[in-house]
Amino acid sequence: MKEIKVIPGFSCIGMKRKIQKRVYEEIKGLSVEEELAYYHARAERFWRKHKNRPVAAPAAHTRPEEATVSLKAARPWRNRPWIRKASPDC
Repeated sequence: MKEIKVIPGFSCIGMKRKIQKRVYEEIKGLSVEEELAYYHARAERFWRKHKNRPVAAPAAHTRPEEATVSLKAARPWRNRPWIRKASPDC
C-alpha cells in the first residue's frame, strides 16, 4: 500500500473553501448565461494549460490498450450532444 505524504500546515478543506470563495466573488451578480460562459472559459483555460502534460504511467492491473488516453477520454462531455456550450460559436 502506498504511503501518503502529509504536508504540515496544509488544509485541503481550507484550500477548497478559499477557492470556492474566490469563484463565488467572481460569479456574484452574473446571469445564468454569463455564469455558464465563465465556467466554460475556465474549463478551456484548464485544458489548454494541461494539454501537453504527460500522462501518468498506467496502473499495473491496466491492460496496454487501456493505458493510452485519448482526447475523447480526457474530455468525455465532447461526446454528449445533450450537453451544450454557453454560446453557439464555441
